[in-house]
Amino acid sequence: IKWIRSVMPNKAKLHIAWFGGEPLLEKKTIFEITKKINVLSKELKFQYSSSLTTNGYLLTKDFIDNIEKLSIKQIQITFDGNREFHNKYRFLINGQGSFDNLIENITKLISKKTDVCSIIIRVNCTDENYESLIDLLNSFPENIRSQISIFFRWVYPSKIKGFKDFSSRKKGEEPYINISKLYREAQRLGWIVKTRNSKIKYNFCEVDFLNHFYINPSGDLFFCSHRTESKDSIGSLNYSVVINYHSGSFDFVEV
Repeated sequence: IKWIRSVMPNKAKLHIAWFGGEPLLEKKTIFEITKKINVLSKELKFQYSSSLTTNGYLLTKDFIDNIEKLSIKQIQITFDGNREFHNKYRFLINGQGSFDNLIENITKLISKKTDVCSIIIRVNCTDENYESLIDLLNSFPENIRSQISIFFRWVYPSKIKGFKDFSSRKKGEEPYINISKLYREAQRLGWIVKTRNSKIKYNFCEVDFLNHFYINPSGDLFFCSHRTESKDSIGSLNYSVVINYHSGSFDFVEV
């Protein structure tokens, strides 16, 4: 909160994306921080909004009822395939899968909060689960598909995965071809589809935003959520950060 106070004077908007691990394990923290930000927003006269990326298991009724109070405008819920594949990777300590619970929670969410925030289903796609994804689309009740956006994304190659490329279905084939097939089928089944458009010539990275920061669990600050090693840190929440973008230098002032 001290850091937000230090960076928000003369700015019009603040957006926080609650991200994990699993942010709903820290509901109390989300409520406490939001309450303090609401006080600050009135004092410093800025607009506040937030978004949430969650595995969906802890989307309980009490939290759903507070979505508007928490200024959450978008909720992204992640799946790892149809019931079989999702439960293979997303299970409880007793071995029980979480798939059916998610469908139930999303149905409750849709029935109450589509007028307050948009709902996105993010599907983590791999060579292993690709053939199961049409079955996943059909697992959702028909009456709620038109109220949910669907987002298919190949799993990122990363250091922990040995930089394996999950998107090469066939040698030499452009990775998006197989994703586009899923989007076409999703649209046919009544889902909201927002996908690539040949007329769009520009894309962006979070780093392109002057005041975007990623904060890790230790309170370290980064420009990008994909560069989170300590050597890439530009500061800490123990400091307020003044950034000179023209010279490329950083000035840190202890608070």
